[in-house]
Parts: sequence; structure tokens; C-alpha cells
Amino acid sequence: MRQMKLLLVLDCRNYEEIVARRDLVHDGGKLLKHILDRLSILQNVGHTYIYPKTKQSIPTKKQDRLQFLYDSGFIQNLKSEIKASNAREIVAMGSLACEVFTGASRITEKEGTCWRFCKGWQDIGYNKVWVSLAPDACLFDAGQMVNVQRVLRVAAIQAGIEVKPKLIHKTIPFCWDEYI
Repeated sequence: MRQMKLLLVLDCRNYEEIVARRDLVHDGGKLLKHILDRLSILQNVGHTYIYPKTKQSIPTKKQDRLQFLYDSGFIQNLKSEIKASNAREIVAMGSLACEVFTGASRITEKEGTCWRFCKGWQDIGYNKVWVSLAPDACLFDAGQMVNVQRVLRVAAIQAGIEVKPKLIHKTIPFCWDEYI
């Protein structure tokens, strides 16, 4: 993993990403790239996943879910990825990432600001994690894009990245037609 200033930790891969064998190729990923490009921070940002497969195989109960992630080694792999990244700030994007890092089951209680890591995460060398909705949530409610963009902007500034918003016609295009 290359060194970056901001690390985005997403929930899990989308079916389209697994089929294409590339990250961020689905509509939520394209929207995330659009937001990062619009803030001019695309080159300083890396991403990883809590769970590298689709959500279907993750248990539905919180305790079972966390036990599954710990037992299968995904949490340990994530910790080593975060340490290796040397990122200055971490953004948890999505409900599973929020739950793993902060312990909160409902992302609406934590979304939009930074929080202390829950027990078991203090050993990675970070004090706080920024919490945001997954980019896919913006596809269902375009107003959420403002919240996601705000969290990414503030986290980037805290990470020491110079944020220079671009005009909308000079960014990676994103077509809203099928969502409107």
C-alpha cells in the first residue's frame, strides 16, 4: 500500500468490484472519486476495506459480526494495513466501519465528526477516527453528499492536505440520471 495522508476505510466490496477485480468501479465508488477529485485531494487519499468480500456472508447480529471479523483475521489485517499506510487521518465510511472503529451500531449517531477509537484499536497509534456515510448512501439521498464531502474536506485539512475545490465542470463526471 502506498503512503498517503488520508485513509478511507470502507465497509466491504461491492459485487461489481469483485466481478471487475478492481476497486471503486460501482456507482458509489465513482461518486467517491468525483468528490475526492472535486476537493483536489484524490492523489493524497488511499482506501481499504473492513471486509474484502460482499456483505452477504457477514452475520447480521452485532456480536456475531464482530466475532466473525476477529476470528477470520480481517481485523488484524486491517490493523496492519492502517499501520503500514502511515496516514495522518482515518475516515470510516459506512455503518460496518463505524461499528468496528467506534462500537456504535447506528451510524446516524456518529456520522459527521470525529470520535475516539473503541477498545482494541488504541494500539494502532491514532487518537480519533472520522465517521461518514458510505458513498452509496448519497445515491439514495443526494443531500447526503454534502455531509460526506464536508467530512472528507475537514479530515483532509486535519491531515495537512491543501484542499482546493474545483468547479463542477472541471471534475471527473458523474451522471445522476438514473438516480433522479
